[in-house]
Amino acid sequence: MKFKVLLVNDFVQLGGAEKVYLATSDVLESMDGVQVKKFDIETPGRARRRLGSKAWNFEAASRFRQLLEAFSPDVIWMHNFHGYLSPSVLHEIRRYKRFRTCTAVMTAHDFHVLYQNPLLVDYSDGKITPVDFKTSPLQAIWHRSSNKSVAHNISRKLYWNAVNIFAPAVGIFDHFFAPSENMAEALRVKGARSVSVLTNPVAVRNILPPRCLPFDETGLKLAYVGRIDPEKGVEEFIELLEQSSFYRVRSVTIIGSGTRVDF
Repeated sequence: MKFKVLLVNDFVQLGGAEKVYLATSDVLESMDGVQVKKFDIETPGRARRRLGSKAWNFEAASRFRQLLEAFSPDVIWMHNFHGYLSPSVLHEIRRYKRFRTCTAVMTAHDFHVLYQNPLLVDYSDGKITPVDFKTSPLQAIWHRSSNKSVAHNISRKLYWNAVNIFAPAVGIFDHFFAPSENMAEALRVKGARSVSVLTNPVAVRNILPPRCLPFDETGLKLAYVGRIDPEKGVEEFIELLEQSSFYRVRSVTIIGSGTRVDF
């Protein structure tokens, strides 16, 4: 009998999390004795987007429940859920574990399960300020969760706190994989029972040639490998280096692709 693993993610083609999701599937499928199924936006019979479905996707939850019952996984491996599937799938995982022997694990690609926005930043006063991951939900109430309207911020905070109370990810998953020690420590502080660091694989196919910017011949050699889009902060990082006149920086090499490759 094969060991059954159900991989879960919002999307298939979008960003880094999707690369890891698909790479994980490829690795598991190459292993003897392992049977893999995936549940995402492209799963046959997938749920349609409806008004309010991002907050709680009833149709996705129903189809996910059907797959759980039909496949009977030994492991449910979650990646992202807040962009399409919604926290409704967390409720289904918790329900499934009440009646079946199953291990639920999650790869934390961002801080969404720990804070009211995935970047762990505060947008107050028109600035983007990093937030200490030890900040309590009560303290975070006074933070601005996005750069959108006041109404959007209030509703976002209320929604995130409600989900954190009724379907907290740290209480549902038996183990978390974190891509860095910083993320691992944040998960432990917030109550995750078991955490280990699993660095993300890097896809090196179909990327642009590296760009190397030489500066101080005696300084550090820095490299960025990943998607080059506004939310990644590559431009802001280069601007900060420019403000310091690239102090003690020998070169910066940028490897990747995205919408801002020509910044």
